[in-house]
Amino acid sequence: MTIQDIWQCFNMGEATLNTNGEPTGMKPPLCLVEQYLKANWRKGPNERKAWERFREIPEFIDGAVTQRGRTPSEAVKELEMLRVEPGKHNLLGTSALVAKLKENRRQAAKNSSIPTPPSSSPPPTSPPHSSSAPTAPLTTSPSSINKRRAPAYGARPRAKRAKTS
Repeated sequence: MTIQDIWQCFNMGEATLNTNGEPTGMKPPLCLVEQYLKANWRKGPNERKAWERFREIPEFIDGAVTQRGRTPSEAVKELEMLRVEPGKHNLLGTSALVAKLKENRRQAAKNSSIPTPPSSSPPPTSPPHSSSAPTAPLTTSPSSINKRRAPAYGARPRAKRAKTS
């Protein structure tokens, strides 16, 4: 499958063909299958791993569209350029491309989580509080304390859940 085929399968669906190879219909897009069925359509470990590898490419394209303001065709071209390895005649396969995307995402997350040195400018001042509003005492109960967790390196953003009621 090419990068364009993966994006079309995820975003628009895949054509169903009859015995003569003629298109007879369309399968639903995998983004809608995932949104509707959640993880229920991929039960086994092999299916889960295959979905994890497959979904990395459409997420990159979707992120390029939403975060960097690119078109899907520009994002596909960018991925095709990532497949080219200097000094090699063959392009990277989709599994190697996915591994490269994961490593790039982890490196970007690791670089963004490095604390920056404090600037010499004074800290921002907080807005003045109104004296007419009563202040509540600060109390913490054991049930309100959350565990502190380290930030995840290169974590994939969670999909938004649609309410089904």
